[in-house]
Amino acid sequence: MADDIMRLLCEALDAAPMMAGQLDTPEELFSAFDRASTDFNPESELAAVLAGDWIDVEVALGTGEHQDFVPAWQIPEADRRAEWGEYRGHTFLRGPRDGERRMNLVEPGSWGRFVRARCELEQDLRIDIKPVPSERAQELLNTNPNHFPDEPEIESKLRELQTRVELAVCHRVEFRVKNSTQARRVVSQGSSNDGPT
Repeated sequence: MADDIMRLLCEALDAAPMMAGQLDTPEELFSAFDRASTDFNPESELAAVLAGDWIDVEVALGTGEHQDFVPAWQIPEADRRAEWGEYRGHTFLRGPRDGERRMNLVEPGSWGRFVRARCELEQDLRIDIKPVPSERAQELLNTNPNHFPDEPEIESKLRELQTRVELAVCHRVEFRVKNSTQARRVVSQGSSNDGPT
C-alpha cells in the first residue's frame, strides 16, 4: 500500500508550481532542493519525494560521503523516517519509479492532508457480502479442483462452495490539498514538460 500512497501523493503534487533544474547528480539534486525551498518558511520541515529513475543518484548517495546528507542506513532505526535519508534534517522519500525524473518538495503540514475518500454515495467504506452462486462455485472449482480435498465428489464440493460467501471491501484514500503553494515540483531540465525556471 505504501507504493499506492506515494503514487497518490505524487499525483496530488502534480498541481504544485513547477520549476526546472538539473537533477543528474547528488550536487545538482541538493542545489535544486535549496533553490526550490527558498519559498518556504525556513523553520519548516520539508519532505522531498523523488519520482522517476534515480538509481545513479541513489547509489552515489548511499556512500554517505555527501555533506549535509545522511543516508537512511546511517540513521538509527527508531529515528528513521525516510527511505533514502535526510538532507539538512529534511526527509527524502522514494516515489513511483516510472515517468520523468522529478523531485516533489512539500511542506506536509500546511500543504494538505491524507483522508479517507468516498467509495460511493456517502460511504467511505463499503463491504459487499454475497453468497457464492452455482456458476461462481463451478468457476472456483475449475480454477482449483483441490478445494475441499476430503470431499471426493464434485457435486459435494460444489454444494460446499455454495455454503460460503464472497467478501469485497472498498476503502479509498486521497490527499486533500489545503494550500498548493506549499509544494514545488522540480523536473529535469531536459524534460518536455519544462515550465519556467
